[in-house]
Amino acid sequence: MFGFKLCRAVALIAVLGSTGAYADVFTETGSLGPQGTQAGTLITNQARAEYSISGNTLTEQSNVETFSVDERIQVDVTVQMPSVRVQGGQSQSLQSFLITNLGNGQERFSLDVLPMAAGFTPIFASDNRVYRAVEDACSMDDVTPAQAFDVEADQLELASGGTILICVPADIPADVSNGEEGLITLRANSETPGANGAGIGDVLAGAGDEGVDAVVVQADGRDEDQGLYVVSAVEVTVVKSIAEVADGFRTGPPNTPQGGRFIPDAVITYQLDVTVAGSGSVENLRIVDDIPLPNGDGGIAYVPNSVVVDDAGQTDAADDDLTTVTEVTIDGVPHRRITVDFGSTSGDPQFESVITFQVQIQ
Repeated sequence: MFGFKLCRAVALIAVLGSTGAYADVFTETGSLGPQGTQAGTLITNQARAEYSISGNTLTEQSNVETFSVDERIQVDVTVQMPSVRVQGGQSQSLQSFLITNLGNGQERFSLDVLPMAAGFTPIFASDNRVYRAVEDACSMDDVTPAQAFDVEADQLELASGGTILICVPADIPADVSNGEEGLITLRANSETPGANGAGIGDVLAGAGDEGVDAVVVQADGRDEDQGLYVVSAVEVTVVKSIAEVADGFRTGPPNTPQGGRFIPDAVITYQLDVTVAGSGSVENLRIVDDIPLPNGDGGIAYVPNSVVVDDAGQTDAADDDLTTVTEVTIDGVPHRRITVDFGSTSGDPQFESVITFQVQIQ
């Protein structure tokens, strides 16, 4: 879960020894843990010689060799969604970016938001505000003054391995066409003096934690990623429900007097209601449902050849009907994958389809 901490700059001046022109400094909301030995850590080592003279065992110690671990400056910015569907004239459509300090020291970062022209150019907020997610995903609930981060003034202060999820809003121009794409980039910049303009492998003398040297492993000490907006004048929805349960004694909708109960050997009929609505069209529309195979602890088993699409029975084989059923492995667990392939579909007139299939409780 992502929360956030806010530290006023005036409270940090004495600790950080900096009076930069920023308003607020925000710290990490999650952590991957320290990324290697922490910068400034002292590493000491000593050897010895062991030998004998006239049967007497003697030891001679070497000098103690000590060094301090230098700081590695490295940040990662990763967009969290492959694409975000938008419509013309939509305001404050959010892109989610996870920022992680992959360096081995405490590091301060500034942010840049860079709208980029593709099919269209998203319009970044005129108040220069992005927002920090409270949970592990961005939502409009995060777009509040309490979560606001001013990219012109505020900075991040992330411990080694520290993470923070940033929500970037953009308005979509009204005169866009279905299928057009827009890009917006979030960049995190190291604020260590000398990092801006440094090349990969450059050493910043005395710029690391505890006064050690810092090594820049990314050009300019920065990283960025792009969020993709795709204009869609059509909306696809899928609603999954249990149509009925047959337990050998009763058959009907669950939680009704005539409905079966969820006991071993009961057969459950799942229903998927698919809708495509709007003035646009979609390509390669496929409905996919992955059912885990039962294991030693039980579970549910897909009933072979039980898929029905709009009252038309389907086979599991890859043949002339809409459905194929295959076996796939997800996170090491075997599944039955049910795929119903509708191909290209228009939302005007509205497209509707009902898919059912059955599983049996083991």
